[in-house]
Amino acid sequence: MSNKREKSNEENQLWQSRVDELKGYEQEINKTWEDQKIYEVDAPETGSNEDHYMITFPFPYMNGRLHLGHLFTISKAEFAVRYQRMKGKKALFPFAFHCTGMPIKASADKLKRELETGHAIKAADSSKALKSKMASKTEKNASQVEIMKHIGVPENEIPEFVDPLKWLHYFPPYGVKDMKQFGAAVDWRRSFITTDVNPYFDAFVKWQFRILKEKGYVVKDKRPTICDPSNDQPCMDHDRSSGEGVQPTNYTLIKMQLVDPVKVDERFSQCGDAKVFLLAATLRPETMIGQTNYWVKPGETYDVVKAKNLNEYYVAGTRCVQNLIAQEYVEKADPIFELESNKLFGAECTTPSIKGAIRGFPLEGILMTKGTGIVTCVASDAPADLQGILDLKKNKPMREKYGINLDWFNFEIVKIINSPKYGDFAAEATIKEVDADPAFKKATKAEKLEEAKHRAYMDGFNNGTMIYGPFEGKPVKEAKELAKKQMIAEGSAIDYYEPDTTVIARTGAECVVCLMDQWYLLYGTPEWKQQVVDHFATMECYHPEIREKFKACFDWLSAWACSRQYGLGTRLPFDEQYLIDSLSDSTIYTAFYTISHLLQGDLEGSKPGICGIKPELVNDDFFNYVFRDGPMPTTIPEDLLKKCKREFEFFYPCSCRVSGKDLVTNHLTMWLYNHAAVFDPKYYPLAVRANGFLNLNNKKMSKSEGNFLTVVESIEKYSVSATRIALADAGDGSADANFTDITAKGAMARLFNLINVIKFPPQESRNEIENFFDKLFDAKLAKIITDTDNAYAKMAYKDALKACFFDLQNAWSDYNSSLEGVPISSILREKYINYSLLLLTPIAPQFTDYCWTKLLGHEKSIVLEPFPSSWSYDGRLFFEERFLQKTYKTIGFRIKKGKQLNTAAVFIKNDFTEVQLHVLAILRKHWDQKNNQFDDQTVMKEIQADEVLSKANKKEYMAFLNFYKEAVPEFGPFLLADKPEINQVELCNNNKSWFTKQLSAQGITNLEFYDSVPEGDLWDKTIVEQAQVYIPTANVILVQ
Repeated sequence: MSNKREKSNEENQLWQSRVDELKGYEQEINKTWEDQKIYEVDAPETGSNEDHYMITFPFPYMNGRLHLGHLFTISKAEFAVRYQRMKGKKALFPFAFHCTGMPIKASADKLKRELETGHAIKAADSSKALKSKMASKTEKNASQVEIMKHIGVPENEIPEFVDPLKWLHYFPPYGVKDMKQFGAAVDWRRSFITTDVNPYFDAFVKWQFRILKEKGYVVKDKRPTICDPSNDQPCMDHDRSSGEGVQPTNYTLIKMQLVDPVKVDERFSQCGDAKVFLLAATLRPETMIGQTNYWVKPGETYDVVKAKNLNEYYVAGTRCVQNLIAQEYVEKADPIFELESNKLFGAECTTPSIKGAIRGFPLEGILMTKGTGIVTCVASDAPADLQGILDLKKNKPMREKYGINLDWFNFEIVKIINSPKYGDFAAEATIKEVDADPAFKKATKAEKLEEAKHRAYMDGFNNGTMIYGPFEGKPVKEAKELAKKQMIAEGSAIDYYEPDTTVIARTGAECVVCLMDQWYLLYGTPEWKQQVVDHFATMECYHPEIREKFKACFDWLSAWACSRQYGLGTRLPFDEQYLIDSLSDSTIYTAFYTISHLLQGDLEGSKPGICGIKPELVNDDFFNYVFRDGPMPTTIPEDLLKKCKREFEFFYPCSCRVSGKDLVTNHLTMWLYNHAAVFDPKYYPLAVRANGFLNLNNKKMSKSEGNFLTVVESIEKYSVSATRIALADAGDGSADANFTDITAKGAMARLFNLINVIKFPPQESRNEIENFFDKLFDAKLAKIITDTDNAYAKMAYKDALKACFFDLQNAWSDYNSSLEGVPISSILREKYINYSLLLLTPIAPQFTDYCWTKLLGHEKSIVLEPFPSSWSYDGRLFFEERFLQKTYKTIGFRIKKGKQLNTAAVFIKNDFTEVQLHVLAILRKHWDQKNNQFDDQTVMKEIQADEVLSKANKKEYMAFLNFYKEAVPEFGPFLLADKPEINQVELCNNNKSWFTKQLSAQGITNLEFYDSVPEGDLWDKTIVEQAQVYIPTANVILVQ
């Protein structure tokens, strides 16, 4: 045990010493880059034919330090901009910091209250509107003082953060510092912060909104909006801690009048002569004429509340009541009392939609987080309702438990809709159909009912006709709105909204929907939407699922609340009582990057930039000239105006935007919309690459659970280079990625392997490329360059890393081990070192630049070197390597454990059989050289129709066919020749020393290769005859 512990300690000490060594190199290289201003990129003079590449990342919100999740997405831009620069483009990666919105102001105000009162305020305490039983769900949130300490703010400075501007002065510089330590290839001259603190950016956003208003895309209206009840402000996606993308859902609340409220609960006597209504939410008001009963959740409580401006009382769940308050249907006060749900079982209700009274029945599965917690029952058309009634009738123990009288089921199921497929009793028909469907044989009861509901709804709503009630004869689609309007007009229903699912604001409050009179961006306007959809069809998205996510968003995104009266930001230029929200001031700022360094001289725009233009001169005329080909202003010198315009026209459009996939449904779609509104189509974005979230060691990153790393913490723990490699390896798709400790530490070992190759040349070497393994490694290197280049071009960084780091080092290791008694080629060693460093530079530039300049002595930084080009190579070498490996395994398979064997023979065949020649002819005929593949369907058709093959042993030729179908796309069509193009015996004999080395440990001292049947009876003839072209057989015996 002690030996293991000592070994572990030694490994940890070695690891830490390597981390410390690398960190020293990395910061030295970072300083060199900064001193040489390597990443400051300007547009060339007009007339230059240089190509541009501009990549951007959604600026991070500045209420804390950057963390590994930020870095994962940032790394995609980092790797891309470095690769594109090496490919010869003027590559720009600008980076700014977002301070707009409510979170900073809310946090500052919360901190102020904590310091004034002397006790911690949990996030949920900030919600004035939520009742204690709802607020308690978020009590686990930390106080603001605790949060400030956790993110590294010195305790003596915390009181200064009651001023929101302190946050703007404090965190963005740390963002710059962290990113510089990471070695980001950012042009920091172009960085800025948002809000009206920055006069240049403030003017830019106001210009944008004046254009949107002129085009009719911004209007003031009263619309349902998701709001934070703690401050009565809209709570859009960036203001939420959960529930991004959630929209208001519109229900019709059916008012079901309790026939005898006091009989239900004596406390209703305090309501006097006022009517008491149970509220039930529905999306299908046209079906309310078919109610048979209503459902209540056992063991729950409902709030009894007073209607606003009406002599009525409502009974509903707490969540619903909060939304009713926000929509001004209910008085803002505590409930009159809380009603136990079990008291409603059997209670009679009436509504104008139906004849007679209906009663309350128990239903366990009701969600209190959807609707009111009271559910209507339409047994004719809702499969779950029908099944619920049938089950309850059969379930005597449940009926007795809740006091349900069997006589209460003596109601008629009224048929209200006729649909082409399911007739006038869709609930019954769809239940039977799904039960009989083999696809649902193993499905649960709940799954079957959900499928039946879907079928009944699709056919009934889309194709059905009303056969009962006031809208008899009308299509169901038409009757829905007619029924809703009628019920609301007669006072028997309420037009109601709630968030589709739970939304939690960053203040900790659960959000509600309110009807808010404010400014909206009219996303979804037909002609505007069409511009976006048409352009999006031309964009590169990298992942098909992300494209579909965008398309889905185009379908539902509509009016967006873009203003608020609380927080930080830019004032609406045409209504200055409002601030522009954080998702609306961050849509076209990618264009501002192109000129920000010319306008402002620091992050906050407190002084002019390179052009010396004062903020008061930066107005709509200026932006119209630079960005929209407007007239040239006369207040700014012509040469400065042209310089600004040249920067924009060279670097735009944005070549690619990297982002988390969660922003597809808001920011990224709005980015496209606003470009379509403001710019000429030639400046619309070219590509977007969205990734999943980052897990840390296979678990979700979480501060509270300690599974979390800031940028600084990761660099301190692993070094920059190991962090960057682990980020590249974490994943490239839209699924969640995984940063692992094992990868970071494994990367460190490989980096030092490369350092050792550089530092310690072999004592002997050859200045030539001559033998098979020399040529093979040279070919592998050429292929790896091509593979790495292709992977970088596709932004597939895990694949690029695999090729240039893992595969290349493995190839070098294999090459060294294959050279038994032969010195390595100095030419190949030099190639290996140089190309390893060049190929890895986009991912681990500090490491490669250290090796390039400090160890190899190059004067120019490696980040300024071009990306290497590959060279032609003989692809047959890879097949020959495989042939040798397979042959070695074939021999090894014949070596029996425990037996002394010393002689091996390999039997090689040079001719195909007639059947095999038929297969090859068919494969040659259907080989697609352009796409490097076979037309499998056509191949199999012809194979099955071939007369010769129809008489042959199918098992034999199918194995042959599958071998070539797999091998030809990988190694090349030379394999399809009627005579093998590789001399198998010669290849084996030329590499006999390699075989001998591999087999010596297993006692094999004699080895021969035969391409004809050997004489005598020394060898098993059966084994000899089993050999096929490129698939030799072998035998192993003991020869005295």
